Amino acid sequence: MKRTIMMLAAPLLLTALFSGAGCVARPPAGEKEYDVAEERQLLEIQKSRIVDQLNEMRRREQEEVRQRIESVASRGPQTITLRVDDEIVVEVWLRDMLQQQDGYPREITIPPDGRVVMPSIGEMNILGRSPEELQNDIRERLDLLLNHPTVKVRVEKHVGAKVSILGEVKMNPNRDTGPGTYEIEGETLLSSFISEAGGYTENADIRNIRVTHANGESEIMDLQRVLDGHIEENIFLNGGETVYIPEMTRLSHVIVCGHIAGPGIYPLDEGMMLSELIADAGGVARRGTERRVITVRGDRYHPKVIKSNIHRVYTRGEREEDLLLKPGDTVYVPKSYISLYEDTLRLILLPVTTVRDMYFLEDTINDD
Repeated sequence: MKRTIMMLAAPLLLTALFSGAGCVARPPAGEKEYDVAEERQLLEIQKSRIVDQLNEMRRREQEEVRQRIESVASRGPQTITLRVDDEIVVEVWLRDMLQQQDGYPREITIPPDGRVVMPSIGEMNILGRSPEELQNDIRERLDLLLNHPTVKVRVEKHVGAKVSILGEVKMNPNRDTGPGTYEIEGETLLSSFISEAGGYTENADIRNIRVTHANGESEIMDLQRVLDGHIEENIFLNGGETVYIPEMTRLSHVIVCGHIAGPGIYPLDEGMMLSELIADAGGVARRGTERRVITVRGDRYHPKVIKSNIHRVYTRGEREEDLLLKPGDTVYVPKSYISLYEDTLRLILLPVTTVRDMYFLEDTINDD
């Protein structure tokens, strides 16, 4: 599954910035050099602010990952209670760990009365006990006889254990899979359970799968990290859990710079228009202009420049002048009286292109 994460910064590479953009090949002789220098100085200052914002976003993401890993590291499998017809295996290893005590491993299907005969111990009632309790009891009974044996109780089948799964689950009527409730046998890894239930859809946010346990406690699993090899972050299911796979809501951002009241990085809401972004950023600053707002779009190899007269949107309601924003768009509000010619724009936007090169990240994905 492909998914695009953009941690953006400033305009795209400008080698193809002006092709088809309606710009004159060179600035007029009267273009004032200090105007260009002022614009570059302004964007240099804003570049520092954008870098700080990006570093803070990255720090928060790393902190979230760290907390999630710590939570997983301190988590053990949820306790279950042995029931009639559950199938378990009891292993009793001698001190050398090379062989087991006579009569072990012992495969047991729990009878209705819960009573079973254990080699070297005798009759035991194991119904209603947790595997951990049974394991400790067997170890204590054999300790004097075998001098600190290693005992393991493994649940092969846990009867009646059911797990529900909701959300972005693939439906396959031929396999009877999709959202619903399924029985599991013994401790089951969440990644395996999702696969057996049909897998996840293309719109699934597999980085934020929520598991609510029978006791009401919830935790989040990042399935992508598990698939990437962090198997220790997988979650054990024992029955009674509800798994919810949410729809992916991309964390998208756009950048606005230049003569704007609040330059910086802004989250991109679905359906957000350029006029809304300008308003959210506090509006055009005193020396800026709404009549020639520049939006740089596309990847670093195929940049595209779009000019918009937002003044007409505000004053005349001409919606065709507005622009539906996309993830990664960088918006530049120029000075009201500076000419936007090819060489001029190259000079003005040069400081922020370095930020773009440093922070434009693609995590194996497309927005298509």
